[in-house]
Formats: sequence, structure tokens, C-alpha cells
Amino acid sequence: MGRRRNKPEVIWTRISNYGDYPKCWEWQGHVGADGYGRITISYTEEVVHYVAYRICFGNLPKNTHLMQTCGNKLCCNPEHLQLIVETEVQKLSITDQHWSRLNPEKLARGPRHGRRTSPNSTACGERNGNSKLSDKQVREIFILRSAGWTQQQLATRFEVGQPYVSRVLRRVLRKLATTIEA
Repeated sequence: MGRRRNKPEVIWTRISNYGDYPKCWEWQGHVGADGYGRITISYTEEVVHYVAYRICFGNLPKNTHLMQTCGNKLCCNPEHLQLIVETEVQKLSITDQHWSRLNPEKLARGPRHGRRTSPNSTACGERNGNSKLSDKQVREIFILRSAGWTQQQLATRFEVGQPYVSRVLRRVLRKLATTIEA
């Protein structure tokens, strides 16, 4: 079975908040792996916000790209679409963070970052449901290692793999539990 042939105007039927200009018009159809809305028009898959721009304003000028100023990859609101010249795209090096480059004041950095403002909200160590070892076992690994045990012996004793023990000892894993209490 082949792809469906759509007309560009069909996108308006698959958008939430259509016509409510201050809000984002979110695409409700297929979303590609890159997080952008996708639609097949005339047997060609296209990015939805480009189609919305073409319907409202015509074809894009040469050497330009579109970017959502709201930072919402599913937004098709023409008021949220901004033309960017190719040289600006290279300066911005458009990635998933392209919105943050236009709105740097809205990013949580330094002491405002979530891990710093509420560190208890991130489950670390034995509070994490995927944890293989308790904090007590991690401390015991450090004590036994300093007593001469090999990583393989430690792995066998705690029923984990040797690479896991290595990452614990290098403090790649379980950083908070590695301070040995006297």
C-alpha cells in the first residue's frame, strides 16, 4: 500500500489551537524521529511548519530556513515562524537547542538549574529504582578494594559485572555514595 496523497491545506485539520494566534498551533499528526511534524504531500514527506509557511506566505526565498521562535518543534503558527538566512543558520549551528540561542535568558543555568534548585527531586544512589547496589555496598566496595580485593572478586561478591565495579571505583557511577564515612 502506497503513501496517501494529501493537499497542503489538509494540515489545518490536524492542528490543535488552530486560529488562536498567541498560542502554538501544535501538529497532531505524524512526528519524525527529529521531533518535527511530518506530512506526505504529493508522495513526498515534508516538515509541517514549512508547509504551513508555504500556504500562508508562498515559497521560501533561496538560501533560507525556518525556525520556530517559540521553541516548540510541533508548532505551525505562522506568527511563530521566523526566516533565517543560511549564514545565520551556520552561526546558530541549529540543533535541538536552537530556541535557547534566541532566548538565552529563559535557560536555567548555574544556581537556577533544576538539579541545583531541588537536588532531592533527582533520585540518586539507592533511591534510584534502577540502582544495583545500596549506598552501604558501595562504601564496602571502596573499603574492600583498599584492602587488596580485585575488581573481579568484588564483582562476584556483589553480583554485578566487573565493568560496573570499575565505574563505581572511578566515581563515574554513584558519586554521592563514595565518600567513606569514618
